[in-house]
Amino acid sequence: MKTYNLPPRLSGTTFKPLQITLRYQDTTPISLVGAAVKLQFRSGSKTGPLKKEITNGNGITIANAAGGVMQIDEFILTGWAAGKYYYDVLIIFASEVREIYFGGTQEIIQNVTQE
Repeated sequence: MKTYNLPPRLSGTTFKPLQITLRYQDTTPISLVGAAVKLQFRSGSKTGPLKKEITNGNGITIANAAGGVMQIDEFILTGWAAGKYYYDVLIIFASEVREIYFGGTQEIIQNVTQE
């Protein structure tokens, strides 16, 4: 699994769309045709409370399945307390093979202006 720590964000602001292309080490795209993709954010630790879960069609867009291109769609970090959140992305292929290719952390910084 590759580690990709997302840049820090302020609580209450918008998580901007993030497009990712999955490739094997030889740079061949990892096909997402027929795959289910699930991402979870957990607070405090990898086994901490679930903060957010998104899936393809509900927060994840498969932009080019054959080319291995997916996008984490925009969402608002409402109610996210300052701290470190852990995430990874589980891909369940049509063959039922399950893989986690990347994950990491998302640091949330407390903002000053509240709604």
